[in-house]
Amino acid sequence: MNKESAELNKEKVEIEQKIKAIEVDVGPAVYVAQALYGSKDASSIESAIRVIIFMIVFAFDPLAIVLIVSAKKPEEVIPEPKPVVVLPVKQKRRVVRKPKVVA
Repeated sequence: MNKESAELNKEKVEIEQKIKAIEVDVGPAVYVAQALYGSKDASSIESAIRVIIFMIVFAFDPLAIVLIVSAKKPEEVIPEPKPVVVLPVKQKRRVVRKPKVVA
């Protein structure tokens, strides 16, 4: 009898671990389902997941289209700048005067 209860407890622990692993994966969806519908049942979780998928589609698909269109836009041709001719500037000659010595 003790062997049977030990085996059943072992199976129970394994099943609880599997349930915890699944809850970790589905946790954010459960949170959204509770926020939107107020319950944790499977139908509200599925509806919440659909809502999240639609939000992602409506948010990121237009962004992807804009990025694709902007990447395919032909480049504008920038004209070559005209060469600038620099003429020498005539400068006045400076006259250097000798300093006056005051004695």
